[in-house]
Amino acid sequence: MAFFIIIKFSSKKRKKGLIIFALILLLTTSQAHIPTLFAVYLLGVSVFLLTNIFLKPKDLKNTLVAFLTILIVNAFWLLPTTYSFLTYSKTVANAKNYQMASNDIFYRNKKYANLADIIYMKSLTIDFKYLKHKKRLC
Repeated sequence: MAFFIIIKFSSKKRKKGLIIFALILLLTTSQAHIPTLFAVYLLGVSVFLLTNIFLKPKDLKNTLVAFLTILIVNAFWLLPTTYSFLTYSKTVANAKNYQMASNDIFYRNKKYANLADIIYMKSLTIDFKYLKHKKRLC
């Protein structure tokens, strides 16, 4: 739907189209507030917008306005997330539990690095082993 509205806005620059586009973006921000999902969405929109610029160079200004609208509408969560990533990303990488678990999980997942397991989507998360704990009366 976003692509349709971008096409409609970039071909005919109207304030009404931009407001509708921004409103729809605002209503759908909850689906893209996870940075990795938003990155994929932004990558898809960027490819779409670059294709639109090459096909219709006269719509460059409207296309850039559409891209900036996406960034501005999502700025309320994108800016703090970016700041946190730039400031505290080394904290996660230097944490002992991350360093110890990363190698362990890598080697445990390595046994699923074949085509059959990839096709059947088998992974470590499906291979849980349940531990039997002694019940204690407290």
